[in-house]
Amino acid sequence: MFSPEIIESEDFLALPVSSQALYLHLAMNADDDGFIQPQKIMRMVGSSGDDLKILLAKRFLLSFQSGVVVIKHWLIHNLIRGDRYKETRFIDEKKTLKIKDNKAYTELDKSGCQSVNQCPPQVRLGKDRLGEVNNTSEETSQVVELIDFFKEVNPSYKKWFGNKTQRSACKRLLETHGLEKLKKIISFLPQSNTTQYMPVVTTPVQLEDKFAQLATAWQKIKNNQKVIL
Repeated sequence: MFSPEIIESEDFLALPVSSQALYLHLAMNADDDGFIQPQKIMRMVGSSGDDLKILLAKRFLLSFQSGVVVIKHWLIHNLIRGDRYKETRFIDEKKTLKIKDNKAYTELDKSGCQSVNQCPPQVRLGKDRLGEVNNTSEETSQVVELIDFFKEVNPSYKKWFGNKTQRSACKRLLETHGLEKLKKIISFLPQSNTTQYMPVVTTPVQLEDKFAQLATAWQKIKNNQKVIL
C-alpha cells in the first residue's frame, strides 16, 4: 500500500525518477515493520548509490550502522492486521526508533545526534551495476542543500535534483568553495541579478561558469572593498 499523502507530495515528486523508483521497490519488499537491506534491491533494479543517498538526505528513508534502512512513513502507507503481522528481525534497529503522532518513524536521540542521518555516513553500498560508489552521503546531502538554497533565485529549482548536469556543477562548486560560502553567494543573487553590469545567475551551472565574472563585477561595485567572494 502507498499513501498519496507521501508519494504525491511535492517533496517526493521533486526527487529524480530513479530515486522514486528505488523507494517504491524498497517499500514493496520491506518487512512488516518497514525495514529492509537495500543492496539486493538496488542491484535488482539497477539503482545508483546516489538514488539511495538522496532518499536518505530527503529523509524518506532512515539508515542504521548495520546497513539496514527503514521506510520512514511505513505506518502511514500500511496498517497490517494483528493476526497477519510478523515483527521485523531487525530488533536492535527498531529499538532506536519511536513513532510520532503522525505515524512516521523518528529516531531516539542518542550520542548527540539529532537523527540517524546526521551521524557520520554509515551506508555500506559495495558495488552495484553502475560501478563503485565513491561519493559520501554527506556530499550528496550538501548537493541537495545547495539546490534547495536556489529556491529564492529560480522557481524551477526542484527539477535539478534529477538533473546530472546541475548536480555535477554543485559538486564541483562545493569542492572548490565550500557550502557556507556558496550559501552566502546564492543569497545575494536575487539582488545581483537586478544590478546593472552584474552577470545574471539563476542555476548552479551558471554560477560555476560566471563565478569569476560575478566576483570581479562585485568588487568593482564595492570599490575594491573586501567582500565574501
